[in-house]
Formats: sequence, C-alpha cells, structure tokens
Amino acid sequence: MLAEVLLVLSSLADRAGVPRPLLLAMSAVEKCETLECMEPRAAELRAQADFTFAQYRDLREERLGDWHEAVMLSAPGSDWRDAAAYAAEVYTALREGVPGLLAPQDFTLPFPLGPPLLMLAANFSEGRELPIEYLVIHDMEGSYEGTQLLFLSADTQASAHFDIRGADGEITQQVPSTDTAWHAANWDLNSQSIAIEHEGFAELAFPDALYRSSAALARFITDKFAIPKDRQHVIGHYEVPDPHHPGWYGGYGHHSDPCDAWAGEPTWHNVIACRWDWDRYMALLTGAAPVVP
Repeated sequence: MLAEVLLVLSSLADRAGVPRPLLLAMSAVEKCETLECMEPRAAELRAQADFTFAQYRDLREERLGDWHEAVMLSAPGSDWRDAAAYAAEVYTALREGVPGLLAPQDFTLPFPLGPPLLMLAANFSEGRELPIEYLVIHDMEGSYEGTQLLFLSADTQASAHFDIRGADGEITQQVPSTDTAWHAANWDLNSQSIAIEHEGFAELAFPDALYRSSAALARFITDKFAIPKDRQHVIGHYEVPDPHHPGWYGGYGHHSDPCDAWAGEPTWHNVIACRWDWDRYMALLTGAAPVVP
C-alpha cells in the first residue's frame, strides 16, 4: 500500500513541479494519501511557490527550507499561527522522516520548529473596521517576558499582534491578525495595521536573530494581506500620524524613541529611530538580503 502511495504522490509531485519529499510530508500531516485530495494541494503549493520565488531573490527552489513561505501561504487557515503550526508539522515530518514513505531530510528554516506560541492580550478589539494596509514596527524598551505580561494586564490598555524575543527570534502572538490591536495611538491606523513588538532598547543594537525572525514574519504578513514592501507601508511607531494634529507624528501620544531629538513640535523630521537598521530590515523583507543566513 505504501509503495502505491509513494508512486502516486511522487508522480504528482513531478507533474506539479514541487519537491517529492515536501508533498509526501504534507500528505502525512494532512492524512491524505490519494490523488483526489492531494492534487489541489500540490497545485496550491506550486502557485504559492511561483509567487514567492519570483519576488524573493534570496530563495532557491532546490533548497527545501526555502519553500517555507510557500508552505505557510498554502496552509489551511488564515492566521499566522495556523500557517506556522502547519509548516512546523510538515517540516518536522521532513526532518524526522515517515517510515516506509520518506527518509529524513536536511534543511535550514527562518523559524524554529515547534508549535507557535499564543498568549492572548487583555485589550484589543474584535474584527477590523478597515482593510489591512500597514505593518508597524515597535521596540519594547524592555524585555520580551515583561512586555507579554503588560499586554496580559487589563490596566495596560495596550496590545500588539506579535512579540519577538531578541536572543533567538522566538515569536509569541498576542492578538489575532483579523482583530485590531491597541498599539499606535491612532484608531484608523490601528484598524489598518499589524503591530510587531521587538525586545530591546532603541539606544542599543538589535540582535541578528531578531531581525531575521521579524523579517520572516513580516514576509508572511505582507504577502498574506498584500501590503506593499516599502517604507510608506512598513513604518515605525514614531511615523504614525497624530490623528488630532495634522503634520505631527507618533500617534496622539507623540511616541518617540529615546534618542530622537525633537526641536519644538513633534513633526516628521524626527526620524532617527536610534539603532533600528531600516536599510537592513527592508533588505531582509524584500529578499535583497537572505532572511536565512
């Protein structure tokens, strides 16, 4: 029976133009061994691969790990956690192998294997009033665990969709992507954005693992919601317009990073953003630099 499954799925993989081991791992995870159920999955994976390999110059089809974004985008479910959990199962099956069907494979991934973490914040609004068009980059000015606890407290009256740990790039989701986090001090912008918090302090350098993990996460978000990968749509908190004062920024709270030097009113010229390397981050996000070292 396994020999028949191997033959059918290997032939399908060749026709669809997807790696045989990857399709076999997907079949094992989805408990789907027939041509009828795997043919549309192979076609969806190929379509997402066409999309990702065309836009990210750092990806190569011959490397199994470089299919990770296409696997996530083709996953059942719409949120990052659903996609990341599915991809983790598929790549775990690849790494460990499937007895009688698939030998263990070797690859490198942008995210650690394992189920993604969820720690639901106390304060956010269900649903969206506007389409998602922006990604907002925050720094915690503190620790990963401390920020998680802050968002768990109803007294904080704030939240973000994702937190990223500095040392290893671990990601925790605190607000579903389809819901509105309270992060930018601008309700319209909140309704149109995904927020990522980064462990660390703006006056200090951010770790390599944090940049790479954040960029890999940002690739999925910008791909999933068709957010342009440019600095007009991927912005810092300090660049969020003040909804009450045209020409002022940082939201209505006039957020700035510690080494911003305001002279008078909080206006657009305050764009120092301390040690966050925008050129590097955007290169990782767009594929001009490899997100996996």
